[in-house]
Amino acid sequence: DVGGVPGVLKRMLSDGILPHPEALTVSGESLGDVLDQCEPLHADQNIMRALNDPIKPEGHLTVLHGSLAPDGAVGKITGKE
Repeated sequence: DVGGVPGVLKRMLSDGILPHPEALTVSGESLGDVLDQCEPLHADQNIMRALNDPIKPEGHLTVLHGSLAPDGAVGKITGKE
């Protein structure tokens, strides 16, 4: 009961990290317009943290590029703690 996917997407929109909020949904409205009508995440929720307040300074995902991955790639590093 925190807010679900619409709440998370609305949070991403307000943080400026939702790609293509102008994209049309099946209803013909833009994603941004639909999210404007949704409830935000509950203030006391602890599921999604703010971008400036991460649990850890670094995560387990690594972006690969260069000769190793000329088109770019994302690698999940396991066993990191």
